[in-house]
Amino acid sequence: MGLEHDNTSSIHFYHSDQTWGEFSNFSQHAVYLYNKIWRTTEHFYQAQKFSDPALQERVRSAASPMLAKQIANQLESQHLQPNWHNVKEKVMWQALAAKFTQHPELKELLLSTQQRNIAEHTRNDSYWGDAEDGTGLNRLGALLVQLRSQLRDNKETQLCAE
Repeated sequence: MGLEHDNTSSIHFYHSDQTWGEFSNFSQHAVYLYNKIWRTTEHFYQAQKFSDPALQERVRSAASPMLAKQIANQLESQHLQPNWHNVKEKVMWQALAAKFTQHPELKELLLSTQQRNIAEHTRNDSYWGDAEDGTGLNRLGALLVQLRSQLRDNKETQLCAE
């Protein structure tokens, strides 16, 4: 039996072009938030690090999610919102809620994971990911599990970000 049909093992994702890659913030699923279309949830997330609309637009218009992340990383030292560390999870939640409610096929995919644990499986990130060895906080996976629970309970009206 393939792992994608095993209802007990954890779901690991990282690269958007691999199995479960739709859960990645780099997956090519645009979201509509704050009256704008964002190419990916990564574009939205990275842009929210800044309060200056011109900087947000610079990140939003990046040609790829990796470029959006690189631009944001370059701007962070001088322009990062002072309260970013207090709001970054709320921003990620907004992005995920938009992505999985605006794309019905993604909602179905997330719901299909049933009770399985979900983890961004990478050694590159011990906050959003699992650090590949399980020592990371895996906040992205935890938010996806929380979102799945709310979608299952039909609480979509509470998910609206605006």
